[in-house]
Amino acid sequence: MKKIIAFFMTTVIVCSMGVTTAFGATAKASQDKVAVNGQQIKMQAYNINGYNYFKLRDVAAAVNHSPASFYVGWDAQKQMITMDLGFPYDGSSDLGKPFVTGTKTANPGNGDVLVMKNGTEKVVHLSAYNIDGHNYFKLRDLGEVAGFEVGWD
Repeated sequence: MKKIIAFFMTTVIVCSMGVTTAFGATAKASQDKVAVNGQQIKMQAYNINGYNYFKLRDVAAAVNHSPASFYVGWDAQKQMITMDLGFPYDGSSDLGKPFVTGTKTANPGNGDVLVMKNGTEKVVHLSAYNIDGHNYFKLRDLGEVAGFEVGWD
């Protein structure tokens, strides 16, 4: 009887762990200011578990024409987001648009990104969440990949 109770309790614990992560995390619209090379930029961000997450295309637009420039694309064959380091970004972004406020549900996203530099490719796994159909990435992770520093004042 003790073995049955122990099995039942273990099953309940394991199942409840899956339920809590299935609903995602709470993403709170961040009020933190962002500056690139001393110039303030209006960028939507979400704070998830104490870290700020940003849209990859917004970050690409913010660092465009700097040593950390990168182009964002999609590799249809590999079904993967691409970052082509050292190339300017000429796509769309939401820089300068009004901020969304409040909280949203952030579901764990696919953080696999194909990073290309000087003819070489490698897949990196970044912390990512999906909010309203858009992937958001941890800013510090993007800085490590693209070669820009992230600081806090």
